[in-house]
Amino acid sequence: MITQTDLKELEKYLDSVWGLLGIDIQFTRHFLERANDPRNGKEIEFEELRKLFIETYKRYGPAFVKMGKKDAEIEGVLTSASTKLNSPFVLKWDQKDKEFDLVGKTVMRKANFVPNNNSSCGSRFGSGRASAPS
Repeated sequence: MITQTDLKELEKYLDSVWGLLGIDIQFTRHFLERANDPRNGKEIEFEELRKLFIETYKRYGPAFVKMGKKDAEIEGVLTSASTKLNSPFVLKWDQKDKEFDLVGKTVMRKANFVPNNNSSCGSRFGSGRASAPS
């Protein structure tokens, strides 16, 4: 089970990595709730979340900076083909702190995840599959 303390620890660690690109990591309350949801089947583990964000950073970190816009929010999904984790996110400019905020809106374990029709999510970043921002 992922606790609030776990998520704060993860956020602090990820900030130290993603911060090198001027990106601050944040998680919503819903992210924590959904991380512990029984619909995930196998429980989502701390290490799986850490790996999802670190592997995405290694593979696509600079792309996040390039696709970020100071006047618009960008939505996408972090994915892991091996763990079937999906984390829809929003990337938005934080005028106060002069950095981008990468906000993990939710997380779920689901094979072949497709965002709902109301989402403008057009970019997937992760292991095994990715599409370029539109």
